[in-house]
Order: sequence, then C-alpha cells, then structure tokens
Amino acid sequence: MRQYTPEPDALAAALASRVDALERVAHGLQDDVAALGRGVAELTAQIRHLTLAGSGTRGPGSAAGRGPAEETDEAAATTQRDWLCVTDPALARQWLTELAEWIDAVGIRHGLAMPVPCWVLHADVVAELLALATERTAVYAGDRPTAVCEWHARWLPGAVERVTAALAACVADRGHRAAGRLYSTRDVDLSPATVANWWTTDRAVPPPVAFALTPLD
Repeated sequence: MRQYTPEPDALAAALASRVDALERVAHGLQDDVAALGRGVAELTAQIRHLTLAGSGTRGPGSAAGRGPAEETDEAAATTQRDWLCVTDPALARQWLTELAEWIDAVGIRHGLAMPVPCWVLHADVVAELLALATERTAVYAGDRPTAVCEWHARWLPGAVERVTAALAACVADRGHRAAGRLYSTRDVDLSPATVANWWTTDRAVPPPVAFALTPLD
C-alpha cells in the first residue's frame, strides 16, 4: 500500500495555523485569569470596607466619637493615612492624637514605646506607625487569624526595626539629631495640634527652625 506523504509546505502551513489557534486560546485564558484576579481583589476590598464600616473602625485607637472640631470629610477619612501627603491640619492632628493613644495602649506592648519626644518630627517614623496601626486594626476586624499572625510575624518586627533605627541617634544623644547637629526639645510644644499645623502648612522649614530648638553641640 502506498503511504501518503503530505507536502512540506502544506504541513508547515497546517502546523502554523494550529499554533496560531493555540496562541489565541492561551491569550484568551490569560485575559480571563487577569479579569478573575481583578474581580477577587475588588471583592476583597469591598468585604474589608464593609467589615470595617460595620465594626465602626476608623483607624488607630478606634475612638467611638469625635467632637465637631474633629469632624473631617468622609471621603478623606476612608483613605489610607498618608502622612507624607496630608495637607489638612485638622486631619493630621486627628491622626497624631489617635496614633499617640494607640502607642500608649497597644504599641508600647510590642516594643514601640517612643523613647524620645521628637519622634513626631520624624516623618518616616510617623508614616510607619500610622500604617502599622491601621493594618493592625484592619486584621483584627477581619475573621482570618492568619492575617493577625502575619501582622505579628511580618509587619510588626519590620516596623520596630525601622523605627528603632530612625530614632537611634536621637536616643543615643538624648535630643533631636538633625542634619548632623543635636538639639534640645525640652520645654518645646510638640503636641499633635502644633506638629500637625507645622507639617501640613510649613513642612519645608526644618524642625530646628520651625520649633526654635536649642542647639546642644
């Protein structure tokens, strides 16, 4: 019996067509997977938002209520607490006040006692602590114990290490160390209202100048 042997060109064309078809299927699957991933992410965000809203959680400290002077725009209150970009003095004051309360109530029990009063002048430290406190509130409001364990095992140790490193020079020299010089913060008003006003309206002025800190060296 004579065996049929296809022409090389015809075989190559058939294979190329088959490859094209498989590539189209693969691209379609990739698009479907990407869309599914986006859908899961959006659903997760909605669930977290509803969980936090239902529990009355707003952030560090989870204070039950605020006075009229502390009321802020609802949209701004539901965003992440971005210290590096905040420009509203009232909002910044609220964040610092609640953060200080959170440190006294929770942070201190995790090695996050602020050893120097100038910690509020370190933008990186404030930003780090705001994120850590907000994340802790979020994971405890959820129903996944693995998220809580991750906060303890991953987020907390890293934050403690970075905060400790950022404040190391100030702690060692018992003052505020900035730009190679040491300053005293004794009798200086570093209240949330004062710091928030400086940070949101005049942050370009360095703390030693803005707060008239006394040089120690």
